[in-house]
Amino acid sequence: MPDNQPNAAQRVIKKFGGAYQLASILGLSPSTVYRWGYGRDGGGHGCQGQIPSEHFPAIIEAAKQEGITLRAKDLVNC
Repeated sequence: MPDNQPNAAQRVIKKFGGAYQLASILGLSPSTVYRWGYGRDGGGHGCQGQIPSEHFPAIIEAAKQEGITLRAKDLVNC
């Protein structure tokens, strides 16, 4: 993916209005949600822009309830 394109985590976080909002909806800490968009370089604990798949069902359900248009390609880096 080109560097100037948002990764999956960044796209989904933006659709929900930010990491704090998404974290609150999902019952997660904001740092957990922020970490999805970070790389692992330098020994970090990021997820390389990937959202862990175990969160997909809750994110999809939350998008429906919040009236957010979410496509399958929003959830993955292609």
